Amino acid sequence: MNHSYPVLIQAHQLQLCYSTALSAQTIFKDLTFSLPASQQLALLGRSGSGKTTLLHACAGLLPVTSGELTVCGYPLHQLGEAERTAFRRAHIGLVFQQFNLIPTLTVMENLQFVCAMNGQSTAANKLHTLLDQLGIADKHASFPGQLSGGEQQRVAVARALAHKPSLVLADEPTGNLDLDNARQVIELLVAACRESQAGLILVTHSSELPARLDSVARLEQGSLVMTTGE
Repeated sequence: MNHSYPVLIQAHQLQLCYSTALSAQTIFKDLTFSLPASQQLALLGRSGSGKTTLLHACAGLLPVTSGELTVCGYPLHQLGEAERTAFRRAHIGLVFQQFNLIPTLTVMENLQFVCAMNGQSTAANKLHTLLDQLGIADKHASFPGQLSGGEQQRVAVARALAHKPSLVLADEPTGNLDLDNARQVIELLVAACRESQAGLILVTHSSELPARLDSVARLEQGSLVMTTGE
């Protein structure tokens, strides 16, 4: 995967609104920011501030209402749904609070499935190396239901990295874990992203976990305020 983007994310006067038959809600308006290549950013903000919405926009899951959003060199604001899907499969790794593993597939099969969906035939030994990096190589033949919560989230991290994405978007990935497991998962996620030179945006409510990343920003009233790493 090519990570040679001088700027991984460039947003200019970004606006995203939700409309229903009864009302319209603006999640953020005139949002402008950039994320350098390989940068690791912790994203904070109160509930409802738009953190998850911003991640979904950067992943191409949600179309923006107006403005410009370029991710990994792709102008998402100009792409249709099918093009955004192809972009996401090739360039984005997603980690959510819910593990979302396929219960009928083993750990290795979960990783191979993601690679196949991206048109890749990643060698099993490379996937074993990734699992070893995350401390779960001995679980490669286990099913998700046989794993602890911390182990399942490590598998979810491995799945997000299996196709060598340019950008990993993690939305409260440790929300279902105790503090010790949360620390371990974040440290492994940060290390794995650095090893693969992938950028990372981590949404978290934790006051401790952001210290492990390069920069911290807070989404407040539709604006992204950098608090460290400027």
